[in-house]
Amino acid sequence: MMRRKARLHNKAKVTNQLDENKRFNKHYKKAFKKVEQEYVNSTIESGLDEKNT
Repeated sequence: MMRRKARLHNKAKVTNQLDENKRFNKHYKKAFKKVEQEYVNSTIESGLDEKNT
């Protein structure tokens, strides 16, 4: 996903079309935030299940 982000950014700089880049960045941030939240929740949940606080 990072390669695609970089490629779209470079393409947007050259062609001066920022709409697609902005749309992808919004989608990327939302997906990254969701994955990060799932990771934190699973880590906390596994710690509580093992009574390891």
